[in-house]
Amino acid sequence: MSRINSKAKGNDWERKSARILSLILSDGEKTDLLWRTASSGALATVTKKYKSQAGDLQSVVRNFRFKCYVECKSLSNISILPMSKKLKDILDNLCTVGRDWILMLKITNKGEFLIMRWASFQENTAQLGNLNEKWLATVYKYVVFDVSGIKKNEEKNNE
Repeated sequence: MSRINSKAKGNDWERKSARILSLILSDGEKTDLLWRTASSGALATVTKKYKSQAGDLQSVVRNFRFKCYVECKSLSNISILPMSKKLKDILDNLCTVGRDWILMLKITNKGEFLIMRWASFQENTAQLGNLNEKWLATVYKYVVFDVSGIKKNEEKNNE
């Protein structure tokens, strides 16, 4: 039996999350507005020296600023409904960030999700408005969107 390389799995999910969020923010037009943070958050999270490099994703396009802190997690054996303790702990920890945040969550064999505080979604509806059709659930103070099927507009038209 081969072992799963969890670092590679996490890196792949961060790249895919960047594409998904870029598509959401550009109404399905662009896949490259955001990309993985250098050292994938290690500089900001571990050393705490680089405040501008917080989170797993950052804007890479001049004149495009995305103000949410983005955390990407690829996990198994957790659930959204009912909310598992591990997921609750992750969300509670994100609430200490001090600014709006988004959790891009991949649950093995269950799907890909975007989770954020309900209040933050309401404040950022202009940027994230096309997520309404992807709404899955509201759990406590969080809103959950199923982003598994988000594709570029050109790909949608070819189907």
